[in-house]
Amino acid sequence: MGGRAAALAEQCYLQYARAAAAAECTLAVLRTPLYMALCGSNARSLEWLRRMPAQTFMAAMRAPADLFLTTRDAPALGLPETELRQLGETTPLFVCNYFGPG
Repeated sequence: MGGRAAALAEQCYLQYARAAAAAECTLAVLRTPLYMALCGSNARSLEWLRRMPAQTFMAAMRAPADLFLTTRDAPALGLPETELRQLGETTPLFVCNYFGPG
């Protein structure tokens, strides 16, 4: 597996799932530069992640990574061409995850 989808899955999700797995807790994830920055600006996120079981965090990271990897050749992320055709004449929609403040 390669390409942009694999790189995004790795960069955004899988490296953090492995960090949690290696330490069997989310504390290892909280020590990464990304999560230090994210939690540094939101104390609620820090406490929430500290209490989260490692298995829950790993599953949350693996799910979107799997979506990237299994639909990397589809015209829309998570939506294979056959399903996209079934939508017919509907209005296009763009959904973007935003992990900003709050």
